[in-house]
Amino acid sequence: MMPTQGYTQPLAISVTVRPMAEAERQVIKAIPRPQKMNAVGISLMAMLMAVMVNFVDNPVAMFMPLVFAFAALGIAVQARKTSGAVAATIAKGTVTEVRGVPVYKGNAGWEFGVFSIARDKQLERALVDGAPASVAIVPDAKRLLSVNGVTLRRPVALRTPPGFENMLAAYAAPARPVQRMPVAQAPDMDLPPPPDGWGARHCPKCGEPISGDYLFCRKCGFRLKA
Repeated sequence: MMPTQGYTQPLAISVTVRPMAEAERQVIKAIPRPQKMNAVGISLMAMLMAVMVNFVDNPVAMFMPLVFAFAALGIAVQARKTSGAVAATIAKGTVTEVRGVPVYKGNAGWEFGVFSIARDKQLERALVDGAPASVAIVPDAKRLLSVNGVTLRRPVALRTPPGFENMLAAYAAPARPVQRMPVAQAPDMDLPPPPDGWGARHCPKCGEPISGDYLFCRKCGFRLKA
C-alpha cells in the first residue's frame, strides 16, 4: 500500500538578522513614548477629578478618580514592560529583516508571511500589494521600523500568532552541511507528482530548505525525486 505524501507551498519569506542602523535605534527608543504619555495624561485626569469630588455630592463621582488611577497604573505597567523589551533590543544591537511579498487586507492592514502589519499612512506608498519588499522589525517589541531600507518616522505595530519568534528563528537558522542519504537507505516508493506551482525550495514532509539538485531531504531522508 503506497503512503500518501502531501505537498505544502512554503511561505515565500526569508529572514536575516543584521546590525541595527542608527536611525532605527532612534525609532526604537520612541516605541514606549505613547504609552508613557497616556499614563501621565490619565494620572493627571485622576488627580483633577479627585479635586473636583470636593465640590460635588454625587457618590458615584467619588469612585471615578480611583477608576482613572487604576487605568493609569495598568498603562504604566505596560509601558514599563515595553521599555524593558526596547532596552533589551537596543543592547542586542540587531534587527530582523524579513523579505517577502505583502498582501493588502484593507482595514486589517498588510499580511506579511508569518505576521501582519497594522494599517498606517506611512505604508501607503512604501508597500505595494504583491510587490516584493524588505521590512525591518523588532520581534521582542512587535514593531515595524523600516521598509525597503527607509526608516519610518514612528514604529508600526505588528499582529503576530503564537510562536511567532520561533517561526522567524526557523527561517533564519543557518544552513547545515548537506548530508546525502545513501540510495540503499532511501525509502523505495513512487511519489505522486507535486501540484502545479509547488515551490520546490522546501521538503514537502518536514519543511527543510532544499535545492533543486537534491535527491533526498538532508533532514528527514524524504525522497524528493523519483
